[in-house]
Amino acid sequence: MPRNYIKKKPPPPYSVETLQTAVADVENSNKTLREAATFYGIPATTIYYRIEGRKSSRDKIGSGRSTILDTATESLLVEYLIARSKLGYPCDKEELLDLVQEFVVNNTIKTPFVNNRPGHDWYTGFMKRHPSLSLKKAEMLQKVRIDARDPEVVYDFFDMLRRVYDEHEMKDRGDFIFNCDESGFPSDPSKLRALGEKGKPLSRVSGGSGKENTTVLACVSAAGVALPPLIVFKGAAVQARHISESAYPGTTYSATSNGWMEEAAFFNWMESLFIPKVQRLRTEKELPEQKAILLFDGHASHYSLRIVQAAVANNITLLKFPSHLTDRLQPLDKCVFGPIKTLWDKTLVEFGKKQVGVGCGRLTKEKFSEFLGKVWKEGMKPANIKNGFKTTGIFPFEPLKFDRELFHPSKLEAYEAKKTKEENKRRGAEKRQFVGLEEPTAVASKHPSPSKRLFEASTSAQADTEEIQAVALDLSLRIHGETPEKPASMIDIFASKIKNIPQRKELDELRPKTSAQNIRLKRQKYAEVLTTEEVIDRLKDAEASKIKKNNAKEDKKRKRQEKQMTKKKNTTESETEDEDDPEPVLNSGSEDNNLDQESCDDTFDSIDVEDFLEPLAGTEAKIEDFVLVEFKKSNPKEKCIYYIGKVTTVLEHELQISFMRKKTKTFVFPNVPDESIVPKTDVKKIFLSPVVRRGLYNFNLNFPTELSIR
Repeated sequence: MPRNYIKKKPPPPYSVETLQTAVADVENSNKTLREAATFYGIPATTIYYRIEGRKSSRDKIGSGRSTILDTATESLLVEYLIARSKLGYPCDKEELLDLVQEFVVNNTIKTPFVNNRPGHDWYTGFMKRHPSLSLKKAEMLQKVRIDARDPEVVYDFFDMLRRVYDEHEMKDRGDFIFNCDESGFPSDPSKLRALGEKGKPLSRVSGGSGKENTTVLACVSAAGVALPPLIVFKGAAVQARHISESAYPGTTYSATSNGWMEEAAFFNWMESLFIPKVQRLRTEKELPEQKAILLFDGHASHYSLRIVQAAVANNITLLKFPSHLTDRLQPLDKCVFGPIKTLWDKTLVEFGKKQVGVGCGRLTKEKFSEFLGKVWKEGMKPANIKNGFKTTGIFPFEPLKFDRELFHPSKLEAYEAKKTKEENKRRGAEKRQFVGLEEPTAVASKHPSPSKRLFEASTSAQADTEEIQAVALDLSLRIHGETPEKPASMIDIFASKIKNIPQRKELDELRPKTSAQNIRLKRQKYAEVLTTEEVIDRLKDAEASKIKKNNAKEDKKRKRQEKQMTKKKNTTESETEDEDDPEPVLNSGSEDNNLDQESCDDTFDSIDVEDFLEPLAGTEAKIEDFVLVEFKKSNPKEKCIYYIGKVTTVLEHELQISFMRKKTKTFVFPNVPDESIVPKTDVKKIFLSPVVRRGLYNFNLNFPTELSIR
């Protein structure tokens, strides 16, 4: 049969359920064969064949062969495929065919497959029969993010947020609830699709490498208000030409060595932009004592002692998101950055079109500021910002907005059991407290117990989700448990395929941790209010420890320098004793290869220039002598320049000299000889033969600091 076969007959006008009901009525003698055929509108022969088990099974209608795997097995296969994808290990096409092959072989099912492995036709039919499945590109998700989806951590964050709201009466004050985060804006478009010839590669001309990004800090409030951006350029400082007049009003700028956010840049942004914004808002709303909340991730640049102290001084609460959960809990990541980045890519594409035949197309820093201002005006829509806070459940406050399906099934089960135990213990304590009195009305717990299923399944879709969650839990338990050597059931086959993948829990158990490390890891994992005395004390201790560490490093450096100076002094005394030999000591091949050029004692002291030049002035220089030559500049007010060189030729009134170059405190001959003929009158001093170490010439003299020796 061809793969694209089109059936010529329409499908039967009755369903499988109707056919099954008709067969049951005839078998139970409720109706005769003719009565059932007339009543249900089904041919009598069809009902008869189903009763006799001929041609087709009772669960199939229409023409065509039965599937190799029965309906129940295929439905179970679909459930496990979806459950495995929820665990973070989805199957591809080839792995699905391998799993079916193993199931068929282990259960001795007769099939027309080659080597009992399904082919492309079976796969195509299977996907058509189960439209709930689709082949798609899996989004890369770090394992730490999967592990972070712990109900204990998530609901701890919402409990903490609830306490802050209740303490400061902020459940209706969305204009004082802020979220800030950084994002990298590329210099070249990267996300927009384009049309091209089918089967051929498609490229887009750009002016950059495609790897350059500029960090931008965004801050929004739950009332739908966006603050001006902070642009962090890569460089030593922000120059005037980097600032555009067309930038978004109030845009601030900073520069760091690597272009990333640093503590100093974030602190300056808080002092110059965020805190004044909160103060103006309090004045406008006539709420001078109103508390403000700033939520951000736990990057090290976001909190330090001075940042926390500045927040406390201005009545601002800093709340850190749990680690690796900002993709689900941060409003900017949910609904704001996506539209902004799409608009940014469109702007870059338009910019590239205008640069054709005009320039290199490279995005300058000034243009970056201009384009970002345009995107900020158009893309920072109040509706998107409000939806970001709403979908995360931060404002309005709705903890149940966090999708229950995102939790790992085993962690969810453990969390529900823990909450049930706590609820039962609380109810037991209340009963003991009110003995002989009317039983108190049950108080709703912070998190519903497993009997309430956390989120009650009021719709069939939610019920189906709970069934898949139960399958995922069963699969997860079998992965960590024992599986048969030759699995036959579908769930054991699925579990065995991913059983050998190292689980994070197993790796953590093998890695020893101290109690202090456990506290630190827990603190980083959970959400935290940073504007507390405990955190301030911790930051003070950390800063004191850092200062102590830096002081110890400086002491170690100072001792090392003193040791080098002592060694230098001893070396100088040793060399002074050997000065009786006038010949150069050429010992570049000697064992003393550890001598550093800084150990030479030719320091430049502040001695008188005339005394330095007077002793040998006027003496005739000979070949192989080392001399000091003076070069006068054209402007008599400028100081003369001095070079040291070796005489190679003696003429009547001139000398040919091969000049040296000063290298810190010693002298060397350049790789390319620098020779020149100078008058004998320009020679100001003749030196004794220097000491040579590894090509470095040491004259054992104190040179005046006033001499500009090159």
